[in-house]
Amino acid sequence: MTGFTSRIGGAKLLNEPPVATQDVYAALDPVVQAVLTDADADISALLADANQTAQRAIDKAQG
Repeated sequence: MTGFTSRIGGAKLLNEPPVATQDVYAALDPVVQAVLTDADADISALLADANQTAQRAIDKAQG
């Protein structure tokens, strides 16, 4: 836990998007599930896919 707690203070804080917040979380759910259940999960690829999905939802909500 020390590795986490010693670095968390330096993390860049980002606000939730003002629109499509639940869609963003929905895009991230499969990433979290894969990371927790698949030792061979390609985290970078999963995050890239989630980012595209979330960005589309945000763009659509902003009209």
